Amino acid sequence: MKTTLGIEFEPFFPQISHRAKIGCAKYDLSTGEGVAMEQWYLNMGEVPGTPLSQIVGIYSNVKPEDRECLKTSLSRLVHGETDHDQGEVRVKDGEGWKWVRLDIMEAGLEKSSPILLLMNYDISELKAMEERMLKAEKSERLKSSFLANISHEIRMPLNAIVGFSSLLGDEEDGELRQEYINLIQTNNELLLGIVNDVLDLAKLESGTMTFDFMEFDLRQLIVETVASFQIKVPRGVALTYPASLDSFLLRSDRIRLKQVLGNFITNAIKYTSIGSIILSYQAMENEVLLSVTDTGEGMSEEIKLHVFDRFYKGRNQKQGIGLGLSICQNIIERLGGRIGVSSEQGKGSCFWCTLPIFPPKDTY
Repeated sequence: MKTTLGIEFEPFFPQISHRAKIGCAKYDLSTGEGVAMEQWYLNMGEVPGTPLSQIVGIYSNVKPEDRECLKTSLSRLVHGETDHDQGEVRVKDGEGWKWVRLDIMEAGLEKSSPILLLMNYDISELKAMEERMLKAEKSERLKSSFLANISHEIRMPLNAIVGFSSLLGDEEDGELRQEYINLIQTNNELLLGIVNDVLDLAKLESGTMTFDFMEFDLRQLIVETVASFQIKVPRGVALTYPASLDSFLLRSDRIRLKQVLGNFITNAIKYTSIGSIILSYQAMENEVLLSVTDTGEGMSEEIKLHVFDRFYKGRNQKQGIGLGLSICQNIIERLGGRIGVSSEQGKGSCFWCTLPIFPPKDTY
């Protein structure tokens, strides 16, 4: 019965192998000869029909650091240290890499003429799914932490506003009244910033954030942005832009870009106690590079890795709920650009973004 079933299914083996992305090969260590299914070649990034002696032990399409592990596994089998081994490697796939699981085992024949059974599986989709699950789990943990802290973050400015408003009504000293007014205004702005970030996050999550593309003078936007933040800059810090900046017409969302630049400047103000904050741009062939460079604290390599992560609060946990830069990243990407940061601890930071001079039609 088994023989009959085997005969019945045999014509379908190539189709099953292709659909499941599972390949199999048999290789004679003594002669260097063998046979392999077409899918085995494809999984290894090789041309079907290539002599196995040109592949086994060479693995030219396997990522170098994985290749050495694969060669070690083969060596252990050859020297009788084990009768099977397995592992996961990255194989060249066009401009990138795909993940392939390998199982190598002796075919159970005479030791004097060992035959290896080589099986491989393209597990790229499983790896991608695993990565998505890990990201989702991380996002859920961050959201839980965010929800646990958001009430505290909102209560802080609310309590300050209520408290100083109450004191203001009974205070007759002019200087103290002005100090209370300033504190109320500061906490009003902090509370408004928190609410705006949460609303922007909700729009991004639901896909309802809208973008209005128009032509505008980038230099004029920079002048306005710098002027609007001058009152917030601490004494000893100069917020400027290069006087040599020329007018430049850009087609993008003016309001969203100003939001991003404002966030960059706000972060620079938080961490710069003396020196300068410079907002600038440089036009290139197909895109424009905008940057906010400060002489502040700078940041560690660890913080740089996570500074655009949602809900991340690094650098001494200063004011904010860890959404601003993540929202900026999402906005810039929706505008067709890129975002990043360069920084050295103790020497300052440079937050930058690029925007296409001619945005693709599908971005607006």
